[in-house]
Amino acid sequence: RELEQVQTETRPLKGLASTTFKSEFQTDNFPTGVYFVDAMVQYDGKQRRTNTSFLIGAKNIELVNYTSILTPGFMDFDLLLRNLWGNPLRGVYAQLFVNGQQLLHTPSVDVPPWESASLGGIINVELSPGNYTGVMKVFFDQESRDFPITLRIKPEVLPLPLEKEIQQT
Repeated sequence: RELEQVQTETRPLKGLASTTFKSEFQTDNFPTGVYFVDAMVQYDGKQRRTNTSFLIGAKNIELVNYTSILTPGFMDFDLLLRNLWGNPLRGVYAQLFVNGQQLLHTPSVDVPPWESASLGGIINVELSPGNYTGVMKVFFDQESRDFPITLRIKPEVLPLPLEKEIQQT
């Protein structure tokens, strides 16, 4: 679907020379997403089409993935975030809450435009086996966003004693 059509001025072009045309249009009311541009260039009675795509973003962040299966005790917890904006997001960090208790506070990182970054830390899981809902609170550029998450706590697996140890007892 065509959203807008823009026409540039006509300009002469000498042989083997180049020129640049600039055209602007307002995108404030466009939703975030990928957009496609189709350009028609007319010269010497000929036409040539060219196209490209561009992103329109918003100052926002997305939780792409996180460690969702845990076991009791100390363990690594990782999460992957994606910047949905065309500018860097600075001072990005996350806090994990389950049953109102904070289990994790990550170090902060800067996330480049349109890119992803990993955050993580060590958590101490003191929950009984089962499924839990929680909140991953992500802070960025003096803003924050809450992501509902689900965690599965598996029972701790104890190592089996070696045969030699069994005979000694």
